[in-house]
Amino acid sequence: MVQRARRGDLDAMTELFAAHRRRLFHTAFSLLRNEEDAEDALQDAMLSAYTSLHSFQGRSQFSSWLTRIVINAALRRRQKNGRRLEVPLEDFAGAEDETPNLPQLPDPGPSPERLCSAAELRELINEKLDCLTPRYRLAIELCDVHEMRTAEAARAAGIHINALKSRVSRARKQLAERLSKAMQSPAPKPIGFQTS
Repeated sequence: MVQRARRGDLDAMTELFAAHRRRLFHTAFSLLRNEEDAEDALQDAMLSAYTSLHSFQGRSQFSSWLTRIVINAALRRRQKNGRRLEVPLEDFAGAEDETPNLPQLPDPGPSPERLCSAAELRELINEKLDCLTPRYRLAIELCDVHEMRTAEAARAAGIHINALKSRVSRARKQLAERLSKAMQSPAPKPIGFQTS
């Protein structure tokens, strides 16, 4: 399919991009932390990949080549924005089912408490990921979120394998320390009225 795309087959090019789009979007989002900017960076990267497809030599995987282009586009967009972008909080609230007189069957899924705990943990992890430097966050995203092999992740990040391993190790250590501190710190006391 890559060979067909290199010969100018637009259908092949569209299929190649579609096959990798979700992972590439997550890569851009990990650097930009904003959906609109990640989408714009992805569009810039796709255009850049299309115009420079003739330069793809096949020495690395096509997905690694595309990932490198997306990383470059995201870094250019972040530099252009010149500011830290905030991630909106996810809305975990669901609609209540108020249908009366139906038999109550046990839900085989996780309990609401577990779902809430998992959502809080995800939110905490995302918050602590934001505290990492962009290069550490990228290393974690490529290796742990996208589950890329070390060599492929290093090529995508444009660094040596040993540098990637070092960044992943340091990022995991920093993330573990921050999560441990956050989970050990006492919850803030609720604000209430004092009675005398």
